Amino acid sequence: MLGAARCRVLSRAALVLALVPAVAHADDDEEPTAFLNIGAIGTVSGGHHDMGGVGAEITYTSFRGSEAIGGFVQAELGGRLSGDKSFDDRRIAIGGYGMKYDFFGVEAGVLYRTAPHVTGTIGGQLGVFATVGIFAIGVRAGIAPAGERYGSDIGIVIASHVPLQVRGRAIDVKGRGLVPCIFSCRK
Repeated sequence: MLGAARCRVLSRAALVLALVPAVAHADDDEEPTAFLNIGAIGTVSGGHHDMGGVGAEITYTSFRGSEAIGGFVQAELGGRLSGDKSFDDRRIAIGGYGMKYDFFGVEAGVLYRTAPHVTGTIGGQLGVFATVGIFAIGVRAGIAPAGERYGSDIGIVIASHVPLQVRGRAIDVKGRGLVPCIFSCRK
């Protein structure tokens, strides 16, 4: 279970990362186009403790031209790929990312992993990814101390998202709505 101090650190990091997209474009004249993306992720990672996992991810992305910034929250359930193949590993992560040319991005964040018989581990998460439409693939590294803990790992992430537009000029293709607008979109 997370201690009170760890919860405070994670909640403060979440608040900062959630506010970054909102203030990053504050001095620009044109309102950026923003999306809330809800999706599923699948991972395979190796390292101190290997793991295969499935989970959910929510991202917020603010586009201006061919560049974007955003934040993410991930939650996964997983299992070991070798030895005891039980499906009782847990992993959560929160962070921010930047994208260039509408498809290539880098991410950084904080992660927490735990499982029975392994001390919970807080560490950093770094990754690179490419996205095309609603699909993304990336490589991500978890950086954490080893020992009785999880330690560091590196893995492949595959994701699919449903984008919901929340701000900016409505995206439309030949009179058909391309992305559902759920908040404040203009024609």
